[in-house]
Amino acid sequence: MRALAVVSAGLLAACSGPPSPDAPPATEVSATFTVAGDWPSYGRDAGGSRFSPLRQITPGNVGELRQAWAYALGSDAAPEASAAGFEFTPLVVGGVLYTAAAGRVVALQADSGTELWRQPFAAGAAVPRRGLAYWPGERGQAARVFCIVGRRLVAIDAASGRKVESFGVGGEVEMPVSYHGTPAVFEGRLIVGSTTGPGSIRAYDVRTGAQLWVFSASGDGGAAHTSAGMTVDADRALVYAAF
Repeated sequence: MRALAVVSAGLLAACSGPPSPDAPPATEVSATFTVAGDWPSYGRDAGGSRFSPLRQITPGNVGELRQAWAYALGSDAAPEASAAGFEFTPLVVGGVLYTAAAGRVVALQADSGTELWRQPFAAGAAVPRRGLAYWPGERGQAARVFCIVGRRLVAIDAASGRKVESFGVGGEVEMPVSYHGTPAVFEGRLIVGSTTGPGSIRAYDVRTGAQLWVFSASGDGGAAHTSAGMTVDADRALVYAAF
């Protein structure tokens, strides 16, 4: 795996030296290898392009759209309750939609809204504020969905909805501080920020949950990383973050 340099929006300091002038834009590369109908990360691709190549919906027919299904994000006790503070961007991979809701993470059949599985949280647990992260897996390792609940980084089997017991302790890693953004996935790493001080960025092993590195912003007065998320230039192995 390559070393990953952290670029602060305040400093714009890359630790790995200048990029090659011949390297293509990361958003083009990451978008090229994303299946057209999928949305596997918060910004769709590592570079956060938020661009979908699908063309079925156009300015000419968008006015004809009708609701196909609905899924209540509230609790089971009050399913129609307003999900105050929810700012989710659901993920869609292979026709399955993954999202968080009040007290749970769920997988839904994207064309019908049928619930395939749910992973509940303890009563009163802080649900993910913005969304989830997806790792497609590898040989011998099934695909996983990751969420942050308070200070806990949780790994969920994408097919069954059960916690991945081999990740951290019982499928969870306790982080030093909370983070309201979504983890960025890069070459076997889960990269997270910090919503409260001291401001740092950390990378965890996507398979085991072991912490791999820490970038500390203490030299900037302990400023907290914003919860808006991060983007990754996969070709240059750079992660961009704001403090």
